[in-house]
Amino acid sequence: MNSEKKQNIDEIINHFIASNNGKSDQPVFNQLIEIKKLELEEQKNQNEQEIKREENIIKAKQNRFPNSILSNPTTTAVVAALAGFLTSSIVAFIQGSSNLELEKLKFQSELIANATKSEDQNKRIELLKFNINAGLIKDQYIISKLESLIQSRDVPQSYVSQLLDPNQSILPNDFYLPTINDFTGYPGCYIAAYSHQKKMSVNSVGGNVYVMGQVRVPGHYEGKNCEPKGYEGKKIDSLDYFKKLFDQKLPKACMNKNCCAGKETGGFVGSN
Repeated sequence: MNSEKKQNIDEIINHFIASNNGKSDQPVFNQLIEIKKLELEEQKNQNEQEIKREENIIKAKQNRFPNSILSNPTTTAVVAALAGFLTSSIVAFIQGSSNLELEKLKFQSELIANATKSEDQNKRIELLKFNINAGLIKDQYIISKLESLIQSRDVPQSYVSQLLDPNQSILPNDFYLPTINDFTGYPGCYIAAYSHQKKMSVNSVGGNVYVMGQVRVPGHYEGKNCEPKGYEGKKIDSLDYFKKLFDQKLPKACMNKNCCAGKETGGFVGSN
């Protein structure tokens, strides 16, 4: 069903409700609802077909893995990360959620972390090159940094994530504030969890607002402000996505979505 037909269905439903002053001729209205249901079902099927296509593309790339790489234990972890990404991305895609972009960044982070675990520097370089050439790493910023490391042929073990994060210089050194670092990718930044509840808080910023903790997310800094990826330049304090994130990551301090997100953490961390 094309977009023009979808728009027409929505217009018919809205016009029908408006022309009847909010009252419905139930049989007609039920028929319109059935049409809307079929439309949504068709969109869902299209989404699932797109996911299947992407899955086949990735599997085809996986089948072309060189034998020398497939036999490497680190690559086993890469394939496992790939399977995990497919599962989580299917859920995100069907829901139409911006979480899909977060899952892509998380997946790329896992690939690089796994590739640099080897004690053999040549293997680290080989795996990084493979991940790029296979199209598994797509972020151009990440690729440029990795290629620079590969060309220097100096990739220290388990050092990549530290080197690629451009935000380290402005992050506070003393993390006495409850800090969740589950996201280890790059670039990343810290959002603050604020609450009106003093219990279990670390600090007050005035106005009956208390600091409960901070969580690292994909994003970058503008000055001392964290700009989460997908929410750059937007107000995030009232967004349910971050409230739910805090419920999950800081369950003792934040529950029932009572914590709001703030972009600035540097003003109070490590100084009191």
